[in-house]
Amino acid sequence: MSAAPPHISPVTDRPVAGRLVVGLDGPVLLPAEAAWLRRWRPAGVILFGRNVRDAAQLRRLCDELHASLPAGAEIMADQEGGAVSVLAAAAGRPPAAWTLGAIDDPELTRRVHRATARRARACGIDRLLAPCADVLIAPGNTVIGSRAFGATPDLVARHVAAAVRGLREGGVRCCLKHWPGHGAVSRDTHLGAAAPVPFCDSQPYAAGLAAGAEAIMLGHLVAPGEDRPASLSRQAAASARRLGARLLLSDDITMGALRAPLAAQGIVVPGEALADPGELTPAWLAAVDAGACDLLLCRGIPWRALPAADPSTPAGAPPAALRRVEAPAESCWREARRRAAPPCLDPRAGPLALWLTAPAHRWGTPDRQTLRAAGWRGRCLLVPQDAGDAGPVVQLLIAGHAPAAADRLAAARRWFSRTLADQGHCVVLGHPGLAFQARALLSQGWSVSVGAGVTPADIAPLLVVPAPIIRDPAG
Repeated sequence: MSAAPPHISPVTDRPVAGRLVVGLDGPVLLPAEAAWLRRWRPAGVILFGRNVRDAAQLRRLCDELHASLPAGAEIMADQEGGAVSVLAAAAGRPPAAWTLGAIDDPELTRRVHRATARRARACGIDRLLAPCADVLIAPGNTVIGSRAFGATPDLVARHVAAAVRGLREGGVRCCLKHWPGHGAVSRDTHLGAAAPVPFCDSQPYAAGLAAGAEAIMLGHLVAPGEDRPASLSRQAAASARRLGARLLLSDDITMGALRAPLAAQGIVVPGEALADPGELTPAWLAAVDAGACDLLLCRGIPWRALPAADPSTPAGAPPAALRRVEAPAESCWREARRRAAPPCLDPRAGPLALWLTAPAHRWGTPDRQTLRAAGWRGRCLLVPQDAGDAGPVVQLLIAGHAPAAADRLAAARRWFSRTLADQGHCVVLGHPGLAFQARALLSQGWSVSVGAGVTPADIAPLLVVPAPIIRDPAG
């Protein structure tokens, strides 16, 4: 059994450049990026889906980065499972946290995270920015959703602890997030408005630290009794350290929730919502540097604030989008998906109605192609586009990574009233809050099963695939 590498010591005495963890443009290290890393010697690199093609490419990239970064620097990635699995093309897509919490088997959670860590470590990753210690109290929360293990602190705490043990056994460092807790607020801090948190859910963080985690990510959320986001607050940093955290990371410093508090200080960056990393100013970096976090995540390189030796911007267009191929899942991943919901979608029962609740949501939404890839061969009616001419429909799949808006709810209600039978079975995948919407829309004769993920691997265990008909060649 391998153990996670020793933790990084706090680095608040470093210049701001030495505390940044920056993102890259694509799957290869560009010459301008390599020159910037050598000049400014950041604390690490954070990888995104745009940086990952397959396991071999990712290993080459990580090896090159380790050779370019200073000693002790880390390569990090958001590989939580489910929708937030940026290493999926190289290391597979683990089951979502909500799936594991619904099963409520901490030993399975530990095994799943150990397998996740081993795959990531084999690719050269040092730290996974997981698990989420958020408690999903607000069902309409669009940014956390199935990233949370559950809706109660004790459930989340035991699975956070199990996840931490598994990640460490698998050989990677981890990071609890998003202090002081993103599950009780519905605003997406990527887009704007630092959200005030009604109370702090410290139990999951304490459990994760006791299990061996040493790092906490401070979100752009306003803790009770404070007037600024935790990522900018020395008071919030001190409270996280009192829990036992030895390393504090700021959530991405380009996120929209920082715009208003920094604008109040006279610091403005062009655009809205997520800021362009290249447009960040020295004043913006100085402001986030004052928040007492040890490391500052930035989804790109701040070329304007910290120019390379050559002040020109990186040459060349961004690499074209790469086709991402799902890696085979570990057996415990398959076990978690199988145990999350019983097989209940059967083409022999008739057509399947598929309602995509938020097709434009940034986490993506499954479609007919996803169902076909999972093994569905029956007829699929898309709600509300397809006319309700198939007779009473008794099977419904609701899927999406965000709850449905009011207009989509109204359209689905009209479609259901015309097409669905009085009794049937509904499966909900994706955002946990969709189950509340499903039960409000469906008649009492309908049962509802709740899953979490929305990939073909998540859907496949729900399908009953009829055995092929073998015909006697003799007639």
